Amino acid sequence: MSNQPDKNSCGIFCMKFLAEWEGLNTKMQSFKKWKNLRKNVKMAKTIDFRIELCAEIIKDFNNSKRRDVEEKATKHCEGISEKLYKDVVAGTSS
Repeated sequence: MSNQPDKNSCGIFCMKFLAEWEGLNTKMQSFKKWKNLRKNVKMAKTIDFRIELCAEIIKDFNNSKRRDVEEKATKHCEGISEKLYKDVVAGTSS
């Protein structure tokens, strides 16, 4: 059985593990060869688990704040894109 790579990811690790359980289907694709991975790889995968879970919660149709979060995220990404574009244009004109 796979185990968490640190002392503070037990909730995320458990939720991901249970999400992949699917009743009697115990393939656990995210945890294949887990015990053979280096700790830094396990930590990176655990961070990915956190991001996946947050995305699922945000995208859920029952989330009353979904539209607000999506609008703010869109504006944020547009702002970053504009800044990157300006930086690229400024960099190419010098």
